[in-house]
Amino acid sequence: MPELFHRFLLIFIPMFAAMGIIDNVPIFISLTESLDRPAKKQVIRHSIITASLIVVIFILIGNWILKMLGITIADFMVGGGLLLVVLSIKILVGEEEVGRVLSGAGFVPLGTPLIAGPALLTMALLLVNLYGLPLTLLSFAICITLQAIVLYQAEWLVKLLGKGGAKAFAKIAAIVLAAIAVMLIRRGVFEIIKGT
Repeated sequence: MPELFHRFLLIFIPMFAAMGIIDNVPIFISLTESLDRPAKKQVIRHSIITASLIVVIFILIGNWILKMLGITIADFMVGGGLLLVVLSIKILVGEEEVGRVLSGAGFVPLGTPLIAGPALLTMALLLVNLYGLPLTLLSFAICITLQAIVLYQAEWLVKLLGKGGAKAFAKIAAIVLAAIAVMLIRRGVFEIIKGT
């Protein structure tokens, strides 16, 4: 039993870190600041369902899909990074437009590439190859449940900061989002160059 628990921790801890459970909160707040409470809950549901489907499918058939299509994780990094750059610019420049565009933010970018991003997909494939399918799926189920709980409780941060503070926080989160995008693109390009 201690050995099994140790193996579980070896999967759970890196998966928790790769998902960025806490890191996704300010981005979620910035994406949903113009939405009412029911719409925010819908965004959370969409993001959790989207991320769960992507990760589980990727765990089960990821290696086969990538080989068949000739797609690398580096390609995911660059593509996801470009998407996040566009999104962060929209948040910083035009709030009204962003509110309209991001009513479906639960699917993209929150569900993917933020929750189910290149780091998590890569980690999931690595862990399933090292420790097997059952423990990897169990660890992911716990991580995604924790992510849902954290997002559902994110609203108290807005109450704590106030309306003006929340808007300022949203702008800062957009800059962080742009930085994440640059990091993904940089790492993806570096991996592509290293692989050639």
